Amino acid sequence: MLVLKSWRICCLVSTLLLAGSCLDVRPPYAFDITRAKMWRCLQGPGWNISRMDQAGMGVVLLKRGVAWVELATDLPIGWMDSLGLLDCLWLANVTTILSTEAHGESAARSQDLVRTSSTGGRSLREAEPAGSGSVGVAAWFTQYHNLSQMYHWYQQLGEDYPGRVTVNSSIGRTHYNYTIMAVHVTSKGAGQETKPVIYVQCLLHVQVLLEKFQFIFVPVANPDGYLLTWIDYPKYRLWRKNVSPLGGTSCVGVDLNRNFDFHWSKLDGSGNPCSEEYSGPQASSEPETKAISSYLLSHAPVSGAIDFHSYYQEVLYPYAWTKDSNEHTSRMKYIAEWVASASSQLGTPYTSGSMGSIYTAGGTFPDWLYYQGVLQGSGQCFTVPLTIELRPKPPPTQLGNFLTGFLVPTSEILPTCKEMVPSLVKFGQLLLSSGCGDV
Repeated sequence: MLVLKSWRICCLVSTLLLAGSCLDVRPPYAFDITRAKMWRCLQGPGWNISRMDQAGMGVVLLKRGVAWVELATDLPIGWMDSLGLLDCLWLANVTTILSTEAHGESAARSQDLVRTSSTGGRSLREAEPAGSGSVGVAAWFTQYHNLSQMYHWYQQLGEDYPGRVTVNSSIGRTHYNYTIMAVHVTSKGAGQETKPVIYVQCLLHVQVLLEKFQFIFVPVANPDGYLLTWIDYPKYRLWRKNVSPLGGTSCVGVDLNRNFDFHWSKLDGSGNPCSEEYSGPQASSEPETKAISSYLLSHAPVSGAIDFHSYYQEVLYPYAWTKDSNEHTSRMKYIAEWVASASSQLGTPYTSGSMGSIYTAGGTFPDWLYYQGVLQGSGQCFTVPLTIELRPKPPPTQLGNFLTGFLVPTSEILPTCKEMVPSLVKFGQLLLSSGCGDV
């Protein structure tokens, strides 16, 4: 799962500060972002995702469609022919996109809590950022924030809404000992722990349906990966995986959305540790995967879940590992269509479909959660996990002026948040209408 943008739609939650941890690592990264260009190519007859691994780390896969891919690479265009990619169209130079991002990010990044290591590199040491607790809501959504600032902000919100926001400071820790926190949001009063759960792997401002549900927010599911994107900016700006070291290779990191214990290491989950989509040495091998899995199972049954990703303005439902339907496909399709319609109310069109209809992948979080929900559910009640791919969805003809969904201007933060509020409300209403949200 990509963590580079998903937190930007987060509104009402709380969290605790990290303390005494330091991510001081420079993964090998042959990809030179300052020389990279972005391309959209058609998938030819010889295309296979595993061929990306053969190219080393001089390429970053950005987005895949049914018949196309978008990627960034510092390699010459002739290299793409060897991967079975056809009719490649130049979208933009990455440096051009970074320059537009930097105008809005410079202030936030200049205040980032960093230290200079003995090797001259930069690393993050998390501590309480001065004055972050006094930032107003309107100002908060005008820029991106580092992990420490986010955690402090959410802690303050928890203090502002006692009885409605409860913070679990750590549901687990990453390889570099950073906490993965969870925030529970519901109405005041007794019986909060017995309410059905809606799990959101991100943050959202929601004051509706709290009487019926307990919302659990995990705003940063990959703290190590998110921290890395702030180190030596912009070198790791498009980093996808976590930062766990791997035996027998200098490459690091596992794609957490290929590491869950359901049809793991099948289909598009790569076995190459240097791949962007490396699925790990075994199922649920990563501390983040273990923490999320364990925490959700301890709060079962989970009525529904939304996993926010970037990008393409889509609402997707399981399965991802196969194109075939399952016993609940018609119901999930119905819910996804309505959630997409709700997300589109403010003018940004969202579409819906099954994950497997775009491309197949094993070991994904939604597939795992759906399967666990079927095991624990009864009758018509089962866990409905949706993936929402956020803005943007660029027109195919928008060449040379393309802002990839992983590099989004700060002006997009608040509009994205606002258009997600009705989608979450509609999601809860549909769960209630099925009878699966009743206590």
